[in-house]
Amino acid sequence: STELNALISASLVTGFVNREAAARADIVLLSIPYDGMMPILADIRDAAQGKVVINIASALDPERKSRAKLPAVGSITAEVQQFFGEGVKVVAAFQNIAPDKLEADAPIDCDVLVCGADRDTRDIIIELIQRTGLRALDAGTLAKAAAVEALTAVLINVNIRYKVKGAGVCHSDHHVIYHCEAEVLRASTIGQRPSRRVSLHEFHRRLHKGCRFLGERRVV
Repeated sequence: STELNALISASLVTGFVNREAAARADIVLLSIPYDGMMPILADIRDAAQGKVVINIASALDPERKSRAKLPAVGSITAEVQQFFGEGVKVVAAFQNIAPDKLEADAPIDCDVLVCGADRDTRDIIIELIQRTGLRALDAGTLAKAAAVEALTAVLINVNIRYKVKGAGVCHSDHHVIYHCEAEVLRASTIGQRPSRRVSLHEFHRRLHKGCRFLGERRVV
């Protein structure tokens, strides 16, 4: 928490063990890989009841990250929802933004696809994300999480094929495109697109500002 507070130049972040953090929060963000997820889910299951949980993990083959490997229930997000039960609203988000982009203090110029739970819950998460300076798009119900999670494997293949880093998805007024650092791999002809760049420092600052704005919802 000290490092994060220093990053955002404010005393807004407090550290707790997972179960206590989940109990204190209104929105829980699971920033953990799929292969280490189940023990943590079991630990916070009771504390997470009545909350919104965001899964950011993607369904990738551990032996070959450029290949999708969906769990039997259809997606990791669906598996988390099944594990927690109806008392928790689980959404998928951030799967299409490369981890190094989220960790680096550099501009993030990708859209965030949000799916799962119900429309009202998605709207809450979309508004919170947009207050960080990113654009979030409603990608639909929980069934769509399979496509969103598997899309990560597609983006990794784009990175490999074109020797770029951090391919993501951007939506213009008329087209969906892959975006990679300084260049755009066109799915079709596109026009000029307004800049929405935000550094990691600014992302954290706006995220906490957004949390306070959204009815004092707490995010961990």
